[in-house]
Amino acid sequence: MTDYIQNPDDKSNRIKEWLEINKPKQEIENDLKESLTIRGPLFTENGPCNGIPLEPFPDQYFVAQEFNETKNDLRETLDASFKDLGFSPISAEDFMWTENILCKIAALIQGTLLVYINLAPVKTGMFIWN
Repeated sequence: MTDYIQNPDDKSNRIKEWLEINKPKQEIENDLKESLTIRGPLFTENGPCNGIPLEPFPDQYFVAQEFNETKNDLRETLDASFKDLGFSPISAEDFMWTENILCKIAALIQGTLLVYINLAPVKTGMFIWN
């Protein structure tokens, strides 16, 4: 059995493998770019998010959560956990787009490989887009 405490790189690689994100950054970026060519109904010409840029964020994960007193605690914990995997957080509030929040969230979900959603204590989940 591998001693992960003595070999943290191996632990990171195993987690990446388990999450199916054990690819070079360029390959992840190419996969995201390809998936962004398929524009969902929100982003079509008549959709409410038409004109929102869809960009790949290959080394970031999207965080959606309600704004409350524990917001920073969650973000700091996620940041510490994913930093070793080479990922940093991104959220809708990181952008000054004038469009509505739903469009920002939809664009960031499509542009990231990992998504963490915490909108209420009983509706929490981690999603991986392939």
